[in-house]
Amino acid sequence: SSGRDDTSGGGGGGGVDELAGGALGVGHRVLVFAQLKRTLDLAEAAVLAPRGISYLRLDGSTEQAQRFGIVQRFNADPTIDVLLLTTSV
Repeated sequence: SSGRDDTSGGGGGGGVDELAGGALGVGHRVLVFAQLKRTLDLAEAAVLAPRGISYLRLDGSTEQAQRFGIVQRFNADPTIDVLLLTTSV
């Protein structure tokens, strides 16, 4: 698969896997925006959780009242490495 947000492609993890070993490896924090909610599910299960990478998630099923708080928490807490985002429900 050649999609940028594909976590199951050629290298065994695609773009998110590359971020885990690249940008995060040198201290950067990352926003991952995916078109599909399922892509975020895969990123969580195949890359982030197994590697112990700290992350927050905001998707279409996140309660509206919680959304701003999630973004604020990510911005304020440098120990959270990744924010997963999608508007898909």
